[in-house]
Amino acid sequence: MIIPLVIVTFIVNMLFASTAEDNKTDIAYTYIDKSINFQTSSLFSSGFKGKEQMITDIMLCLFGLIAFIALMILLSKKIKAIRNKKTIVIETIKKPLYMAKINTDPTPSKLAPADITHRISFSFNVIYKKCAKNNNTVIFDFDPSFHRHFLADHKSTTYLIHFILEFCINLVKNSTIVVSFDPINLQKDIHTYNVSIKINQNIIEIENKIKDALLQKSNYLHYKKLVLASKIANNLGTHINYSNGYDEFQFDFDLNLIPQDQFVATKFIQTPDPTKAVIASDDMDSYNTLVKQLTFFGIKVEPINEWAIVKKHIITTIFNPNLVFIQAKILARLPQAELTELKEAKERKSLSIIVISNNTNYDKIINSLDFEVYKLKQPYTSDYLLAILNKTQKNAISKLWGGYEVY
Repeated sequence: MIIPLVIVTFIVNMLFASTAEDNKTDIAYTYIDKSINFQTSSLFSSGFKGKEQMITDIMLCLFGLIAFIALMILLSKKIKAIRNKKTIVIETIKKPLYMAKINTDPTPSKLAPADITHRISFSFNVIYKKCAKNNNTVIFDFDPSFHRHFLADHKSTTYLIHFILEFCINLVKNSTIVVSFDPINLQKDIHTYNVSIKINQNIIEIENKIKDALLQKSNYLHYKKLVLASKIANNLGTHINYSNGYDEFQFDFDLNLIPQDQFVATKFIQTPDPTKAVIASDDMDSYNTLVKQLTFFGIKVEPINEWAIVKKHIITTIFNPNLVFIQAKILARLPQAELTELKEAKERKSLSIIVISNNTNYDKIINSLDFEVYKLKQPYTSDYLLAILNKTQKNAISKLWGGYEVY
């Protein structure tokens, strides 16, 4: 504010100086002899030029003042914009990164044709990471023989399943959560599936709070995702059911889908000899889902899941498998001697070892191995599994011709 004050003071002084100059000119006209025309004319000319200079100075001052005010306005807007930008950055940092990809608006989206398993899998990487907090496992059980391409609100369906899963993995610990699609009515124009999300724990003590959330009456922060899921279900023309058993509870809802022409699916790469697999898994839900998918691809699976028996098949030639699936948590408790045996058998028999990881807690176990393995992150779709299987087959075929494995 000092600069505008100086400019105004300067203008006032100029005006007073101008008035004094005019008075001097009038006195000169009164007392100077009229006969000295040259001197009078010269004095008048000098006064006129002084007025021109004064006007010029005033205009320059006004222009400077206007320019200064405009500059201050621009600076004020710039400072405000910087402050707003800082506020936005701070809010973005405070908000969890994964939430940036999650829509909290239950507004329905337009129907669109798509592979339903592909669309649902968009959130699987987030779920894999979130499960680490309470050491949970999510299994996606969609039979690969089912029709997959539908005209539907896939965006809302994905968020509906995701919000229920998020609620569950934050609620329970050391649990297995299974997402299953079961056909109810498969007509030509519409397919109806029952989608269930089952958890192997009892939570009867909070049953009333869950029911309130599904009725959209809950204000508890921890039940917000369940309230949103209920709203989305209503928009899809369905509702979420809740049931609680002795040692488990589940949510389920019916889903109506309009079938579209099925795309040409990627096929399993066959080798000259039949492909055989063994699975070491402590979780029967995980084991049964994997067996169903491998069988669909034409892979013969030995019907055992205990590590002691699987180990015999790996070391000896009883079953002579090509593929060995083993849970990362089983590897975590193996002594170094058994890990060495597994490594030697892999190199001697050209085995492909696929480690099943429940969540990011097990990544460090896989990374600590001194031999190469494939990683199967849960939850996964049959397409994701097929991509790994075909990679093992390509490597197996390459090694037959003297090539090397590429992981």
